[in-house]
Amino acid sequence: MPTANAASSGFATPGISHASGLPQLDSPSRLTVRCSYLGSDVNHVSRFGRERDVVQDAVIPEIWGTLSLREAWRLDWRLFSPFAAGTHYGEYWRGAFHSVDAHLETVNFSPGLAWVSDRLALRFGPQVQFMQKVGFAQALFLPGVIGEVGGGHDLGLGFHAGAVLRVGEKTEVSVGVWSEIDHDLHGGQLEVTLWDLLQVSLGDAECSITTPTVAVARLQIHPTQNIECWAGAEFTNWKNTLRDITVGYDLPVLPDTVVRLDAENTWFFDIGADWRIQDTPWSVCGGLGYGTCFVSDERRHPCLIGAPFWQIQASIQHTMPNGVEVFAGGRLVEYGDDNPSRLGGAALPYGFPWGTFAGSLPGDYDATVWLFETGISIPLPSRSKAASTGGQ
Repeated sequence: MPTANAASSGFATPGISHASGLPQLDSPSRLTVRCSYLGSDVNHVSRFGRERDVVQDAVIPEIWGTLSLREAWRLDWRLFSPFAAGTHYGEYWRGAFHSVDAHLETVNFSPGLAWVSDRLALRFGPQVQFMQKVGFAQALFLPGVIGEVGGGHDLGLGFHAGAVLRVGEKTEVSVGVWSEIDHDLHGGQLEVTLWDLLQVSLGDAECSITTPTVAVARLQIHPTQNIECWAGAEFTNWKNTLRDITVGYDLPVLPDTVVRLDAENTWFFDIGADWRIQDTPWSVCGGLGYGTCFVSDERRHPCLIGAPFWQIQASIQHTMPNGVEVFAGGRLVEYGDDNPSRLGGAALPYGFPWGTFAGSLPGDYDATVWLFETGISIPLPSRSKAASTGGQ
């Protein structure tokens, strides 16, 4: 699966951070729905020409909720897409040996049970991860023959745990971890295109892939009643999970394909502030982030951006008299200009019309990604309060 969403480090979906899944001390019962639109302008330029718009646009939904139970217990859940990717190249271009296109979709359901006191909250729960649409396309080492592996699905299980501690009256420290999850995807199909003239199905395919462990730490400070500042760090352990991705074919004459990426661990850091404007129902938020890429240049395919990136975010929120919150915002992810791609090897003609047989695809990426998001947060009745009212 030689790809990554060019809008973030590794396969991570931009704007859908694990940090928003950390436990909180002062979290009332609410249901929140957010929908994000990801767009991009990502082009790969080499001495063989330019491939435009190689990262696919996407709509990313997210739902999370919190429900207060009896005494100090609280139930929460989150449905989101932590790892996603989508690229597209022309089938018969010079880099077809490396990759034509690639895609990956995951959906996580993460319920959790939390114990909450005045200064400490602890939470633990399972991760249920559904993976679908894993695949990639590549030249099959024959002139003019391009094979595309698509489809497949699997349900994987893991766990997550988190804690938050209030230090003094104005500071909170949160930490969390999400375990790696193994997947063996079944139901994929191998489709072969012959010299751009004929498309043939060659049977089923399977793919083995592991999503990584993620650890998050966050510091929140409330200097005044209306201002909250934060700083965070997110670590993703790609190095121990995404080294070899194996694709197996039912067709006996085709050996298994092993994609090696020499994956590197990634970091993402961000800082920001939320200002609730006094005597108004409005609040504004802004932040700045910096992240690294998960794959080294030696094994990088032309659907991967190997440079670090900057992220700028801003949002606005309106709170109605009944407690319903409506918000909208955006994020801009910028890699800068002329990010190098130095895939080596021998440039030989093959197929129709030309291509790279064993590498040699030096070039540069121009990459900008943006994310527009909007949503609504609705207060829910608290069972603990309802129980105490009923007993009076």
